[in-house]
Amino acid sequence: MIISKIKFLFAILIITSITVLVTVCQNRQPVNADKPQPKVLPKVESFDKAQTFQIKPQELPAPFATESARRNSKVVEQTANATLKLPKGFRINVYA
Repeated sequence: MIISKIKFLFAILIITSITVLVTVCQNRQPVNADKPQPKVLPKVESFDKAQTFQIKPQELPAPFATESARRNSKVVEQTANATLKLPKGFRINVYA
């Protein structure tokens, strides 16, 4: 009777330990967790007229005629002379 209780408690201890270990291992750290974030926010510039582009359907390739582009995302550092360009009358709140 006592041996079966000890086996049961040992099994619960093992299952709990494995659950905690799996949970802790799943918490990924951000890529730049050790790097301090820049304190300087980018400069905001306004301009009168935005650059425009005209894309005509007849100039586009046929569907599935070219291979799809693949580009994985990556984190890049903010440059020292970073500038945000907005049309006049628009506002932006920089938070990251």
